[in-house]
Amino acid sequence: MVKGRVGFCAGILCGLALTASAADVPEFGGYRLGRGYRIADTDLTLGGYANLDVMAPHSGGSHAELSDLSLFITWQASEHWRLFSEVEVEDGLTIREGHGVDAGPAAIRLERLYSDFSFNESANVRVGKFLTPIGRWNLIHADPLVWTTSRPVVTQVPFSQRSAGAMVFGDIPLLGRNLEYQAYASVLPDPARHPDDGEFGNAYGMHTTYGEPGRAQIGFSYASFRSSPASSAAQNLFGVDGFWTHGRYELSGEFVYRRSSGVVQQDAWGLYAQGVAPLSERLYAVGRYEVYKGVNASLPAQL
Repeated sequence: MVKGRVGFCAGILCGLALTASAADVPEFGGYRLGRGYRIADTDLTLGGYANLDVMAPHSGGSHAELSDLSLFITWQASEHWRLFSEVEVEDGLTIREGHGVDAGPAAIRLERLYSDFSFNESANVRVGKFLTPIGRWNLIHADPLVWTTSRPVVTQVPFSQRSAGAMVFGDIPLLGRNLEYQAYASVLPDPARHPDDGEFGNAYGMHTTYGEPGRAQIGFSYASFRSSPASSAAQNLFGVDGFWTHGRYELSGEFVYRRSSGVVQQDAWGLYAQGVAPLSERLYAVGRYEVYKGVNASLPAQL
C-alpha cells in the first residue's frame, strides 16, 4: 500500500492510497495474508507486519525508514483459552540518500501480552497488557489496516494507548444489530511501558459500539484515571466515534473531551473527520480534518 499525506495538529490531511481487493489476497501454503501462519501439528499461529516510511523532500535528503516490524504469536491452548503477544522492533533500519544504510537506535517493545478466556461470544475475559478501548482508531492499531501513515493527535495524546489489567468484552445481538462492549480496569504496573504512553494508573472505563460491523457503527467511550500516581487530579474522559461505508466510499471520525477535576488548564478536547473516495479500481483519495486543544496542543501530527 502506497500512502501520501500532509497533516497538522489543527488542519487538513489529504492523500492517495493504493489498495488490493480481497480477491487479490495471496496464499502461500498454510499462510493467508491477514490470518497468519499456523505451525503444523501445533496450536501456534505466527503473524505480523512491517511498516516502511519513505520520504522525499523537495529540498533533498530522501530516506526510507523501517519504522515498525511486529511479530504476533497466538497460542490456542483450548477451545475457550488462548494467549496472544505482540513484540515490535522500532526504528530498526534507515537508508539515507548519500549515506547508505544505518542500523539506527533500534528498540524492542512489548506492545501486547494477554490471555483470553471465552465463555461465549457475549462474555469473554482478558488479563494482561492490551490496547486501551477508547474510540475506534486505537483498537485498529496496525498501520497496514488504516488509510494514512499518520494517526490523528486526538487518538494518542489524551490517554494511554495501552493498558495493563483486566477486561470483560463481548458481542450481543440487539434489535437486529450488534452491540459490542469492553469494560476494563488498568490497575497493574506495566514493566515495559511504551515511551509514548503516559501514566494510566487506576484507570477504569468502558467502550460500546452499536450497528453493523463493516457498514455503519456508532461508539461511546468513558474512562476515569489519574495521569500520574502522585497526581491528585482525577481525569474523566468522554468520547464518541462513528463509521459509515457505502460501496467504496467511507466516512469515519472521533471526538474526545478530557476533563481534569480542579485543574482547568489540563482540560483537553479534540476531533477528527476522515473521508475516503475511489478514484479508480485501486486508487483512492483520502482526506482528514483534525483539531486538538489542551495539554500538548502544540504537538504536530506525525508526518
